[in-house]
Amino acid sequence: MMTIFSDPTFWTLIAFLFCIVFFGIKGFFFIKTYLQNQIVQIESHLKEAQNLAKDAENLFLKRMQESEDLKKTIKEIKKNSQQDSTFLSQETYHKIEDHLKRSEIRFQKRLKLIEEQAFLKIREEIADLIYEGSFNLLKKQQDKKSQRFFIKEALETLPQNIQRNT
Repeated sequence: MMTIFSDPTFWTLIAFLFCIVFFGIKGFFFIKTYLQNQIVQIESHLKEAQNLAKDAENLFLKRMQESEDLKKTIKEIKKNSQQDSTFLSQETYHKIEDHLKRSEIRFQKRLKLIEEQAFLKIREEIADLIYEGSFNLLKKQQDKKSQRFFIKEALETLPQNIQRNT
């Protein structure tokens, strides 16, 4: 056995095995540390990705809620605008009706006034014709003295007769 210890190949083999074990253990710890750091980094990235996923889901739910609220608001605005439109059209209809009624009343008053004026004018014309006819008749039948009396009396009573007839 002694011959194995004196052989340089044996010591080379021992040195080689020692180097492999020494560098293997060092390499193993280096690789283990590297892998553990990678595991920690991957776990932190995974947690960050999960947090981002939760944030994205929360943001999505928030946006969906805002969308639903917006849809409700739009429906409410549409409903209110339809009600306002109906109210305004009814209000406008009533205003137009009121305006037409007032216009009709004014027109009727004007028409009545025109009728009254026309009746007054007709009465005046009739009175004038009666007066002229009476005057002509009296002229033919009466002498000049009595004609003056009737004419004078007719002229004095004419305004009173006109007022009484109107």
